Amino acid sequence: MEYNSHEYLKGEVKKKLDDFRAAHVLSVYEECKKLADIFKLSESEKGSLLNAVLLHDITKPLSTREHIELAQRLGITLENENILCPKTLHAVTGAAYAKKYYADYVNDESYKAILCHTTGKVNMSLCEKLLYIADYIEPTRKFNDCIQVRERFYSSLDQGTPATLCLDRTIVYSLDLTINQLIAEGARIHPDTVKTRNFLLEGQREQK
Repeated sequence: MEYNSHEYLKGEVKKKLDDFRAAHVLSVYEECKKLADIFKLSESEKGSLLNAVLLHDITKPLSTREHIELAQRLGITLENENILCPKTLHAVTGAAYAKKYYADYVNDESYKAILCHTTGKVNMSLCEKLLYIADYIEPTRKFNDCIQVRERFYSSLDQGTPATLCLDRTIVYSLDLTINQLIAEGARIHPDTVKTRNFLLEGQREQK
């Protein structure tokens, strides 16, 4: 696997996504480079993370019907909860698409990070957590919730909170905001979102 050069994948991002979405992906890439240094990832871990970053939204432009058709072509089954929560579909199809068509760049860690980047999951790895939070806080995100999460994360780091604890607390806060927004919209909440929040909260209680 090529870990040091991501120019090919950047080209794929620019080719397959519109300018707005491509700018977001490349901003998440830069955010994850910074986070990789903060969390002292090895070169191998950093490579897995950055490859996942560049491919995490590769199927984002598809409609629900197109996601279902792509899943059939890829030989995967979409859970009913994903279909009922269509904002999560691109994580499932994107992970499978990346694994099939970019196999030289996608190892198991990259695949799993793409797969859970919208909902989180119980017992996330550091790579999975960093893609999840970078997707939320990268600087082109101008929504109030994203600004609040970004400021909270970096202010906690500046105050000397241990990085791993800061990360977990920030993810919980972002999940709270996501859940509140979905409730306000009258939208369905994917069960993994709730499970992720509860798992991280339990871990924080055990650290006290």
